[in-house]
Order: sequence, then structure tokens, then C-alpha cells
Amino acid sequence: MSDAADADIALLRQVLRQWEQGDFWDAAPYADDVVFVRAGPDPGEYHGLDGLATAWRDFLGAWEDFRIAPERIVPADGGTYVLLIRLQGRGKGSGMEIDAEVANLVRMRDGRIAHLEMHWDREAALTAAGASEGAG
Repeated sequence: MSDAADADIALLRQVLRQWEQGDFWDAAPYADDVVFVRAGPDPGEYHGLDGLATAWRDFLGAWEDFRIAPERIVPADGGTYVLLIRLQGRGKGSGMEIDAEVANLVRMRDGRIAHLEMHWDREAALTAAGASEGAG
């Protein structure tokens, strides 16, 4: 693996640790022009650090007792990675419990996250990245 890929993975591990602790607000790992694509019942595309903050606030505001458990990082080509994670929580309005194996597709640029895309379907994320779950 290249030095750049090693640095990318180290940064992504740090981000996953922060998410696991419930900290979604650190802008440092993200490019100023980051694009965040949110899937799910209320999909959207958000641009820049302000857009990222809005997207996280809106997404997290729909949940009670929301938790992320990182599983692993699957590298693909060209600074692209798939973060395999487990989401657990309860919908604020519905009370519906969720325990889902999901994925986030990440594209890095110059050592920072330039694109973050949520996927409820792991296979769709892996296919979009050109990766396979056996990698990494």
C-alpha cells in the first residue's frame, strides 16, 4: 500500500473512532468543498462544510440513542474507500428500532475527505467504489 493510502486509512480510522464516540462535528478531516450524499427516507446532497454540518444535524436529529459501530475499511482504487459500519438506534417519531449493516463510500483528495456518500446497501457502495468485501 502507498504512503498516501496508509495516511488515508489512518485518517478514516480516526474519523470512525470519532463517530463511534458520537462526535460528527469535526471539520478537520474534510475538504472545504466536501460533497455529502445522504441516502435513506430523506435523501439529499450537501456541499461544503456548512452543508455537511446541516446534513449531519438533520440526519442525527431523526434518531434517539443513535450509535455507529465501525467494522472495517475496504480500499478501492484512486483514493476511494468503503467504510463498513453498523448503525443502531431508534427513530424519534416512529420509535422504530434499527440495527443495520451499512456502508459509506469515501473519496479522498490531498489527504482529506472530498466526498462522503451514505449507502443503506453495502453491495451498492462496494459496486460504486469498484471494490469487493473480500478486499481490505
